[in-house]
Amino acid sequence: MLIVDTCQARSIEGNFEPHSLMKRSAASQFALIVASKGSEESQEYAPAKHGLFTYSLLNALKPDADANHDGWVSLKEVFDYALPIVEELRHKQTGPQTPQMVSPQVLSDMPVMPSGISDSVAKKGQVR
Repeated sequence: MLIVDTCQARSIEGNFEPHSLMKRSAASQFALIVASKGSEESQEYAPAKHGLFTYSLLNALKPDADANHDGWVSLKEVFDYALPIVEELRHKQTGPQTPQMVSPQVLSDMPVMPSGISDSVAKKGQVR
């Protein structure tokens, strides 16, 4: 898994080109997660003292991100949980910030952490 959250990445000497790396991701069996599309600026989040996308990902690492209630939070669930946080907190006047994830399905479904609750447990009203 490679996570890239750099502001002004398009200005880096040597030009980071996520598109070619994304193509390799699918073929090479690794997950590539970038904070924004190539034409966008990855924004900082001053209250957290780091990138907005990093802040959003860290806040997505919690049991609430387990959208399918299977007892595990997958990489895709973390990514999906982070998206609306980015949208809500981004500076609208700076422009859009659209995180991207390219990953083989097996890695998207990979558990990142246990959620502590599953549908069967939730129905009984118990938490692990």
